[in-house]
Amino acid sequence: MKWEQRGCYSTGGRLFQVHVVAEVRELVTDGESIPASAKDILPEHRQEIIAVMQGLAKKIYAEEQR
Repeated sequence: MKWEQRGCYSTGGRLFQVHVVAEVRELVTDGESIPASAKDILPEHRQEIIAVMQGLAKKIYAEEQR
């Protein structure tokens, strides 16, 4: 399962384009994975996916503060 989102925002007179791709894969064996299907993503799993994306946003923010 893969989600993709593009968007633009402007700040301080500058225009930025953002492209985010989130891919969910099922770990089959150590080091091997296969794409998960939409029916594999249950409603209770969506919060975990959102948490991962929030973690990415925090990592980007931390890098920006260096």
